[in-house]
Amino acid sequence: MRRTLPAIRNVPFKAAEFGIFHVLSSLSSRIKSHVEPFDTLLFGIATGACVGAALAPLDFVVTRCMAEPTRYRGVLNTITKVVREEGVRAIFNGFGHKVVREAASSALFFTVFDNLQPESHSTPH
Repeated sequence: MRRTLPAIRNVPFKAAEFGIFHVLSSLSSRIKSHVEPFDTLLFGIATGACVGAALAPLDFVVTRCMAEPTRYRGVLNTITKVVREEGVRAIFNGFGHKVVREAASSALFFTVFDNLQPESHSTPH
């Protein structure tokens, strides 16, 4: 179980991240003939903030599982123990930091990713 914990956190995040970014850039290409680097930066910020906010509780739980493997036996066990012992709000510890970090990270990633691609393979225009 311990080996799969990073995948439990990273796979949904990356899938949602690319999906949201694609939707935003596709919508923009319907309005504008060309997606500018600044647009890509803003889409990256929005993407990271949305995904970071949605998956922050899962990130907290997975991190707790990995940090205290003798205390927690998995995701559901961790959620149950944390809620019982610390309350529901504990699952949202670090929420603001997670959202800001993911917004900045996605902005940088997608700005570089989108602008390093050859024009014919860039996001939909």
